[in-house]
Amino acid sequence: MQLLLLGFGIKSKLYANRRALGQTVAVLPDGKGGWFTSLRPDSIRRELEASLRNLETEYVDLYQFHDPDPATPIEESWSEMHRLVREGKVRYGGLSNHPVDLIGKAMKVGPVISNQVQYNPLERNVEREVLPFCLRSGVGVLGWGSLAEGFLSDDFDHDALDPKDFRRRHRFGQPENVAKITKLRQAFGRIATSLGKKIVHIVIAWELMNPALTGAIVGIRSEREAREMIGGVGVSLSHEDMHVIEAALRIWGH
Repeated sequence: MQLLLLGFGIKSKLYANRRALGQTVAVLPDGKGGWFTSLRPDSIRRELEASLRNLETEYVDLYQFHDPDPATPIEESWSEMHRLVREGKVRYGGLSNHPVDLIGKAMKVGPVISNQVQYNPLERNVEREVLPFCLRSGVGVLGWGSLAEGFLSDDFDHDALDPKDFRRRHRFGQPENVAKITKLRQAFGRIATSLGKKIVHIVIAWELMNPALTGAIVGIRSEREAREMIGGVGVSLSHEDMHVIEAALRIWGH
């Protein structure tokens, strides 16, 4: 189990090791201020080759499709992925936000090393089908949205959000949900205090207790945030801790 830090606008030696290089593809600007999904073979190759030039490297370790493309059969897209693997431009191919049926179709073409999905205590839909399937099939799972848009971070204060902050309109930010999430944060907070850790450390530890999860992705904006998150690596939750969290999650009930 790993904690994967994704830096935004950080120039730091923390990310100098090229062995960690990865890239996602699919969501492209439509020229009208919006976005569209494209997993056409020519698009997959073009985006990768542009990334290799930008990263000044000959290959990436992990190349993931960002979202399903309903206009392109997954078999065509995945065949192109494995052509890139054979050419040595990609070491491993993965998916993101793909349901079980599409993962299965891709696996018939060639190996799927990973599937990146939204997973945190407030978003657990993937526990029904996707996580069990990936565990049975040997597909690694990378969880994104690990801190639930920041609602589960230590310094989150809903009342202090900027009026234009999207989280005020998010379903987590609705009055009836803010009250429930506050109680959940309190449960995480009590465990964090008892272990001398932060709430975010306990949230990530809870996620990594799931045997299907290979790693939890956390976005950070500074080297200080990165070091704070690293401070939670190796946190172990007891059966009693997990019982307290699950009881609090029943209050959430989503």
